[in-house]
Amino acid sequence: MAGAFPKGENMYKKIENTYLGFTDNIREPQKTRTENTLDKLIRYDGNIYNMVTFLVGGLIEGRKPEKKENVQWYKKDGQLSRPRTEYRFLTLDGSQYWEMKKTYFDFCIYCMKNGLTTQDSVDDYIKKENDLKAEQMRIRQEEEQIAQDKARKEEAERLQMEDVIIQTLENLPETEKELMRRIFESVCGNANIAGLNYRLLALIHNYDNPLCRADIISRLHNGNRASIKTFEHVTGLTLPKAYKERRKYLENISSADFVGIKEFVPRKSNNQIG
Repeated sequence: MAGAFPKGENMYKKIENTYLGFTDNIREPQKTRTENTLDKLIRYDGNIYNMVTFLVGGLIEGRKPEKKENVQWYKKDGQLSRPRTEYRFLTLDGSQYWEMKKTYFDFCIYCMKNGLTTQDSVDDYIKKENDLKAEQMRIRQEEEQIAQDKARKEEAERLQMEDVIIQTLENLPETEKELMRRIFESVCGNANIAGLNYRLLALIHNYDNPLCRADIISRLHNGNRASIKTFEHVTGLTLPKAYKERRKYLENISSADFVGIKEFVPRKSNNQIG
């Protein structure tokens, strides 16, 4: 008898905030739709349950899910309906049933296959799941704390580096500043040296600081020829032409490899030749 479901003898133990692993391997957005379906409420035996509680409670009592194919009935006009598949939740003796959605049928089959048909097995699963969630939360909080500590340390190191750079800028040799001006004037033209920033020189003086080295590497790309030439003439080194090789080279040297300032001789333009 469809829809008929005799009253149970006991109130079902409520199951909340868990789907007993049923949706763990379902992808979004189907996962959310399935969980929303299992969250729906049903009034049974004078109580209101979510569908997880109702279905698990029924399975614990001994009720069974059933898939019935090719179900037909006579319509009001006397014609036989098209066959369809019904999903049923049988009473204990199997004489009556409650027609249910396929999602509920699949959930029941899942519980039966995984031994979640006794109160002890369900309680044990929920305890293990909660313990796992607590451990995952602990690990997540620990990782967040480590990330925050790392960010604070990096910010402190950055601020410390900035203080060093400012002090270095205040004491840069005029010879180096003049060299850099001449290089930029030669490569970029007079109009581009009015507001020349000597930060690159300060970074070179603090090359062994990892933050300074990283800043230099980011500056010495192929589009920044004047800075590349400045680095070469201040350190006395010759950098690789390709950025990939240049980057690798810069990562593997220290200030001990610098050989000292080398003279800069601007290339003559065509109108200066002759």
